[in-house]
Amino acid sequence: MKVRLNRASGKIPRWIDDAWRRRVQRAAAGVGRRGDAVNLVFVDDREIRRLNRRYRGKDKPTDVLSFGYDPGPGDDVVGDVFVSLQTLERDAKRLQVPARHHAVRIVVHGLLHVAGYDHESAADAARMERRERSALKRVLPASVVRQLF
Repeated sequence: MKVRLNRASGKIPRWIDDAWRRRVQRAAAGVGRRGDAVNLVFVDDREIRRLNRRYRGKDKPTDVLSFGYDPGPGDDVVGDVFVSLQTLERDAKRLQVPARHHAVRIVVHGLLHVAGYDHESAADAARMERRERSALKRVLPASVVRQLF
């Protein structure tokens, strides 16, 4: 799966640089079908709250929302992943991990949702977490991966 950073609202942190994008691409390569692409959109809490309210009926911000869909003819885009930079940075501070590392985890989590994974049951959650850890271990030190969970 490929990740395309399409647009963003607000100021993008400096840690979202070419090295970070390459790391996300490497992690995404093991998620979903080869050749599929997902749009990655960074937003603020206001926008993600609006989306969460509209599509999930939850009137609060969240870290990530994923939307999967069937691509049209000649299109390889199978979904959109929206990430709130504000929520992500608060959560990273709470977990005491660098935001750039937490962001990789959040993006991988969103990509797995687009690929059909969920965490509605304990078994599904365990399966999804195994895939998440596997993707992250390819691009982050093991000590960082342990901190993220």
